[in-house]
Amino acid sequence: MAGNERRIALALDATTLGDRWTVLAVCVVIRGCGIPVAWKVIGAHAKGSWRPYWEGLLEHLQGRIPTDWQVLVLADRGLYARWLFEAIVEKGWHPFLRINLGVKARAAGESDFDWISDGFQLLGLGGKESWSALSARKVDWLVHY
Repeated sequence: MAGNERRIALALDATTLGDRWTVLAVCVVIRGCGIPVAWKVIGAHAKGSWRPYWEGLLEHLQGRIPTDWQVLVLADRGLYARWLFEAIVEKGWHPFLRINLGVKARAAGESDFDWISDGFQLLGLGGKESWSALSARKVDWLVHY
C-alpha cells in the first residue's frame, strides 16, 4: 500500500506441516510478502470440510477492514470453491481465485459451455510456460461443475 491508497490484498493459503498439522491462513500481502493476520490450525488428517474454518476466518476479518477500502482476496487453485467465491463477494470484496483450466464454463449470456482453456493460449517463455488470455469476452465466464 502506498500513501493514502485504500486497498488491501489478502492471500488465502493452506499449508500442511508434515503429517501433523494443516494451517489455514489469511495473510495481508505487502510488497510481495504475506503477513499472517488470521489462521486456524487443524490436524493434517482431520476429516470434514474446511468451509466453516475459511468462512470463520473471513468473517473475523470483515469488521476489521474499513468498509471504504477495496479488498482483493487471492487464493491458489487448490482452494477454489463456489461457496468461497460467493462468501468473498457477499462481503463486498473482490475474489481472485485460480482455477484449473480443465473445466467447462460459459460466457455470461451464452447457453453453450466450452473448455475454459479454449480462451487461453500457452506461451513458451524460455523454458517456462504461462497462460495468457486471448479474449476479453471470456473473462466474465461462469464456471460449470
